[in-house]
Amino acid sequence: TLFKQFRLMYGAPRSEEDLEFYASAVRNNITVLLKKLLPLVVSLELEGKFQRNERVAYNKILNTTSGVTSESSVIDDAAIPVTLKKEIQTLFQSKAWESVWANRSIVNAIDSHRLFIDELDAVAAPDYVPTAQHIVNARIRTTDPSKEEYDIDGRRFEIYDVGGQRSQRKKWFPLFDDVRAVIFVAALSEYDQVLQEDKKMNRMIEAIGLFRTVVNHDAFKKVPFILFQNKKDLFEEKLPLSKIQDQKEFADYSGNTYDEATEYFEQKFSQCFQTPETDWKGRFYVHSTDATDTRNVEYVW
Repeated sequence: TLFKQFRLMYGAPRSEEDLEFYASAVRNNITVLLKKLLPLVVSLELEGKFQRNERVAYNKILNTTSGVTSESSVIDDAAIPVTLKKEIQTLFQSKAWESVWANRSIVNAIDSHRLFIDELDAVAAPDYVPTAQHIVNARIRTTDPSKEEYDIDGRRFEIYDVGGQRSQRKKWFPLFDDVRAVIFVAALSEYDQVLQEDKKMNRMIEAIGLFRTVVNHDAFKKVPFILFQNKKDLFEEKLPLSKIQDQKEFADYSGNTYDEATEYFEQKFSQCFQTPETDWKGRFYVHSTDATDTRNVEYVW
């Protein structure tokens, strides 16, 4: 997301091919969101709480996304939001569905993809062109490091985006030479979620552990680190609903406010440095961000 914001602020406009790619990605993201959320209807025992038209919409979406359909061919994932636009809107406007959305962290649903649902009329239109915010929020798995070069205020920046998934980290090592700064992005709102690839591992604990490995690597002993505590808006929204101290990994938390919570996680990251504070204090910068908000990223940057 942050990498796409840099492109938006300092890079060239998107090509027609890029826009078509992101249009498909947005629609695919909606289908993935549905596939993650639908099982919660059963686990939360909500099937009997739908109104008749909502139940019809739910069944149609469930059958289509699972491949059980009376149609002659299975509908492509990117076509589902177009084909089932009305049914999706009916479901998300349902009172029973509010409980599903409130429990979305259980299935690692991406919060920001609610934007695509709220703007489904535009997304499902035949002439749909993704907006800048749609592109920023679209989820595309990073499989290889990618590079962009920008001229910002007369200075040349060469920025690499690397995949954070465990399977991608071995690809980082060739990029460790001559690094001038490291931007580490950790989602504050994922303190109560687990990894997709390891259901027993808390996402925040994984991020802190990865940060510890990177900041203490020989290649970065004198390199500035910029920690973006991201998704601050979703984090603040979630705090009253999901207590930090209720997570066994963070049972030592005793705060109550948003500021106390962000300070708590900042301390968790700062404790990762294995050298005296005088060594890293002057090269460690922390910002709470919403990487989907261009103005916020531009201000911080």
